[in-house]
Amino acid sequence: PPPPPTAKKKWIWWLAMMSYRFALRLDHHVCAAVDPRDLPALRCFRTRRRNLLLTSLQLLEELADMDGGRHESIRAALHEHLADTYLRAQDHETDEKDHHRDATARDSDRFTLGSSFGLYRRSTVDALEKAQHHLGQGVQIIRRQLQTAEEGRAEERRRRREREQAERGRAGRETPPS
Repeated sequence: PPPPPTAKKKWIWWLAMMSYRFALRLDHHVCAAVDPRDLPALRCFRTRRRNLLLTSLQLLEELADMDGGRHESIRAALHEHLADTYLRAQDHETDEKDHHRDATARDSDRFTLGSSFGLYRRSTVDALEKAQHHLGQGVQIIRRQLQTAEEGRAEERRRRREREQAERGRAGRETPPS
């Protein structure tokens, strides 16, 4: 017999959180243990991290489809981490080229190159677009969450005003006219 729905939701939640946790640990492992010049290993770890994050996101969406909660904050964080994988993707891959170019460039050229392209000068347009997509998805999730919370607060204020008006109305009817 298939597991009860609550058990299935529990396992999906557990798998989603383990994928998320492994993705974060993998990132820390790469920073601590992998030589920044080992481009194939970096690419492999980045792809694995991205796949773990996507798996976690898909599992949370499946859980939401099963009425198991939407977990908006975690999904938004996953989108942020996914965007980060695209923004940082080019950093290590161009370090060797930059090192060679910087060794042959004059000091004034290095300053100009660094300042004119800014923080994402090494990122491709495709990587920036994918990062923008994931950041946009995360912002939409948080925006909906904030809007829902604001609507809930507005509803609570409306109910409180109605209760206060009803209490004043009862108090006005109970006091004898003088």
